[in-house]
Amino acid sequence: MAEARLDAYDGRTRTEVRAHDLLARTVFYKVGHHGSHNATLKDGGLEAMSHPGLVAAIAVDEQFANKTKKWACRPESLYPRLLEKARGRVLRADGKGRRRPIRNAGTPTERLWKAFAARVEVDPGTPSLYVDYFLP
Repeated sequence: MAEARLDAYDGRTRTEVRAHDLLARTVFYKVGHHGSHNATLKDGGLEAMSHPGLVAAIAVDEQFANKTKKWACRPESLYPRLLEKARGRVLRADGKGRRRPIRNAGTPTERLWKAFAARVEVDPGTPSLYVDYFLP
């Protein structure tokens, strides 16, 4: 399969930019269709996102989806991998994201985790309707 390319022009020179390069530099990823594995390309998509500061955001209310709509939220094939790639920095509209992950080699240090958490504001209402994230 051919790789997507984009020519960027700054007025003087043209630079070829490859989709894989853009994905590798992604720092904020809005997960497709409420976290559905069908809306998130794994190979050539999520797996290409390698920035150490990656944060993922999911527009989902798990309780509403599971109880009212009877949708299965957090597909087992996607959510765990999102947590790994974003090192626990997964934001959810229902406020259930942003949990400190179990410490391992890919987990942010305490200082980095606190810096991340300070940039997140969760709607204090019940149920939570939004999460604000302020990019550094």
